Amino acid sequence: MKGTSQADQRGALAKGRSSYEGRAWDTAYTALAAADQLAPLEIDDLERLTWSAGLTGRDQDYLRLLERVYQAHLEARREIRAGRTAFWLGMRLFSLGEAGRAGGWLARAQRLIEHQGDPCVEQGYLLLPEVHRHFATADWTGGHDTAARAAAIGERFEETDLVALGRNMQDARCCFRARSPPGWRWSTRPCWLRPPATCPRSSPVSSIAAPSPVARTRSSTIARASGPRPWPAGARGNRS
Repeated sequence: MKGTSQADQRGALAKGRSSYEGRAWDTAYTALAAADQLAPLEIDDLERLTWSAGLTGRDQDYLRLLERVYQAHLEARREIRAGRTAFWLGMRLFSLGEAGRAGGWLARAQRLIEHQGDPCVEQGYLLLPEVHRHFATADWTGGHDTAARAAAIGERFEETDLVALGRNMQDARCCFRARSPPGWRWSTRPCWLRPPATCPRSSPVSSIAAPSPVARTRSSTIARASGPRPWPAGARGNRS
């Protein structure tokens, strides 16, 4: 890539990065996608493009890009980050009703993260599907306790988004132990909640089960008020 093409990509990257920081997700996606067409993006910009796709409802692009991010981390032997990416892939596929594919990606995430051995914040995220399973069988105590473990891991690694997700799911236990109106039940699929700070310099879309229409309303409010936050170096455990 020479001359005008290099200048075009630099311009598109600058626009995409600034738009991403300004939470202008659609503009960020368009600019970063244009830059990616000129030359493959480096991993940080590829992650920005990925989460911009997710935040603007481009599900197929989001899934395709997540697979690219996963492969890039795997090839660079960044197994924790590959495992984290596999987790988001699994959760989003689950939310789209593709349980088989979702289970495969979540299993990959589990293997990669467990292989590292050292404590890390990703272990807390991997507890969230377990909370789902407890609630789906009306095991409210098991779900509550597992959500509390996830929140505690978030506190240990200063991962505020994991803390919020864990506590939100603890609240769900209280809601569903009470008598619910007809037709209310625990959803077997996750829904979009908010964009948490789960990348080195960017924020992916988190997906987690919403327990009720009330929780979905609350989640939508959080999502509108939230945006990406930087990830302080060394603040979130083993980043291999």
